[in-house]
Amino acid sequence: MPEMNGLEFLSEVKKMYPEVSKILLTGYADKENAIKAINEIGLYRYIEKPWNNDDLIINIKNGIERSYLLSELRKKISELEDAKIVEERTADLRQSNAKLAGIVNYCADGIIIINEDGIIEQVNPACESLIGLVEGKLLMSSIDDYLFSKKTFISKELHKLDEQELLLRDFYIKNPLSNVETPVEISFARINPDDD
Repeated sequence: MPEMNGLEFLSEVKKMYPEVSKILLTGYADKENAIKAINEIGLYRYIEKPWNNDDLIINIKNGIERSYLLSELRKKISELEDAKIVEERTADLRQSNAKLAGIVNYCADGIIIINEDGIIEQVNPACESLIGLVEGKLLMSSIDDYLFSKKTFISKELHKLDEQELLLRDFYIKNPLSNVETPVEISFARINPDDD
């Protein structure tokens, strides 16, 4: 080869295709270059003249199998690294969710999560205490069943809620068990699940 010798060529092959099994066939019995090629280039086999063609075919087949296995191993390692990143991020999300749940559950203010139609999807313990019912009884019922004003329904005020918070005064929470009406101020904020 006019531009590089065989060892330089194999060195370039190693950079471009690290899992390819490299077999060097040579007519020169230079042990020093053979050792250098094995150590630096990572030769799979170093074969000197004269060689047996049947042995050469076996070495080539084994080299191809080795290359395939190395390639598969690299893929599996990459998949495991990706899975580890996903696992770490999932653990971070779980920890964040646990903190958020702790804040919501131990908040002294009542918190209600409703959908676009004013249907209750989640409440915290403070809200359960105000309304007098457990979350299971409140879920899938209308917010209008428990929060009201002498002038309007909550659901009619929700159309005013865009991207900004909405503060409502002169509203009451009705406890259906005791019929007690407790005056409250209500702050609404839209939750966009698509936001990061």
